[in-house]
Amino acid sequence: MSTVEYFAEPFTTHETFDGVIVNASESGLCILTTHLLSKGQKIEIKSNGDAVSQTAIIRWARQFNTLFYKVGLEFTK
Repeated sequence: MSTVEYFAEPFTTHETFDGVIVNASESGLCILTTHLLSKGQKIEIKSNGDAVSQTAIIRWARQFNTLFYKVGLEFTK
C-alpha cells in the first residue's frame, strides 16, 4: 500500500496529515485517514514525499471503523 501526505484547507495552518491509498485512478483517489474531512473541502496531496503536489476536492467521506475514515477525492485541474 502506498501512503500520501496532505494538507487540508485552510492551507495557512501547514499541518500535515497522512493517509493510505486504497485505490487510485486518473481522476482521483480513495484513501484511509484518521483525520475527518468534509465533502467539498480542498486538500493538497504530496505522494511519497515528492516535491510535486496535486490539489483534490473531497467528494465523499465515511467513517470506516473506530480509527479511520474512508475518503473519496477528485483531482482538480
